[in-house]
Amino acid sequence: MKDAPGTRDYDWWLLAILTTICALGVIEIYSATHGSSLVGMHWKQVRWLVIGFVSPCLPLAIPGLVPNAGSMSRGSANFSRCQKWSNWL
Repeated sequence: MKDAPGTRDYDWWLLAILTTICALGVIEIYSATHGSSLVGMHWKQVRWLVIGFVSPCLPLAIPGLVPNAGSMSRGSANFSRCQKWSNWL
């Protein structure tokens, strides 16, 4: 049994729809501001999109921070270390 999720384990349609909606938002911001004093505001939106896509992946890149990160798609992750923070949820 392999531990790491493969490319078939991801919801590619959801990712495609999300990327399309984000791209349309950037295009709309560009078209609304390209002839005004707010020219270049679409780059601010692109920056926030990159931060939004990368920041959820950062905890997975730090070894030991997320328990059993490789097998999370199998439903066998042990979050007993996170139990002390459960009252915040």
